[in-house]
Amino acid sequence: MRRIIWFEVWAEMSSGGDEFVVLRGYDDGTIEALDPHQDNAVRGTFHDYTQAASSFADDEFQRVQGRVAITHPVEAEPLPLTGSASTSTRPGTLT
Repeated sequence: MRRIIWFEVWAEMSSGGDEFVVLRGYDDGTIEALDPHQDNAVRGTFHDYTQAASSFADDEFQRVQGRVAITHPVEAEPLPLTGSASTSTRPGTLT
């Protein structure tokens, strides 16, 4: 069974951050790009980070570092909550 060992968020900045993908790195070295707007559909599978990063950089995506201020706010519908945060002994755990 593969294990997720890291993730990054990449946003297409000309759309005000409305379009974004999540890159997930696995312990076997593969990287998947997921689309949260499409029920986490896989947008691509890559065999190294350089390939994944250049693929999205070519499409005007930028890796999100910390919080990004939206300089051109856009109307947005609230996203449905699909889980609840709870107090846990393990940080970052959702139940």
